[in-house]
Amino acid sequence: VRGRVDLRGAHLGARVVSLAACRLVADALRLAVEDAPPGRVDLRYARCSSLQDNGFLWGAGGGVELAGFDYLSLEPRLEGRPAVRRRLALLGRATRRFTPDAYDRLAAVLRSDGREVDAATVLVEKHRRRYAERARAAGWAGPAVTAWSLLVRSLTGYGHRLWRGVAALAVLARVAFLAW
Repeated sequence: VRGRVDLRGAHLGARVVSLAACRLVADALRLAVEDAPPGRVDLRYARCSSLQDNGFLWGAGGGVELAGFDYLSLEPRLEGRPAVRRRLALLGRATRRFTPDAYDRLAAVLRSDGREVDAATVLVEKHRRRYAERARAAGWAGPAVTAWSLLVRSLTGYGHRLWRGVAALAVLARVAFLAW
């Protein structure tokens, strides 16, 4: 379809797949629905310049498939750390399986807005969720994976908050100096 497709007032009511937009290409994609779709929303490998959505989309009963989904900007912009945390919570609930692409894309959008700290928050959450998935899959070794994840997150923020490691090293050096 070339031109504009307007589904305003459309009801996304299918139980299995409410919206199949796999590989869709659009300048602007507006998915600000009035109710959470009962089925799955499939946005795999779709591309758009601008994404406009709301919390209802992310509450889709069948989850939201985001592997390879690419967008350049969000409307409305996520203003402030609480908005980023809400977006991360929605993303975590909506995706049935861990999809690193979704976190990388959100971080890239925030970074392009000059919001490095918020982008780092998104990437830390990506790694936290990756380790949580690995811990679940590790069986009896799961607690060790969880402990390692907690240590790496606490000390370096999975590489996105290196100042924590430097601070921990400074504290250890100070304690060693005083104990000597």
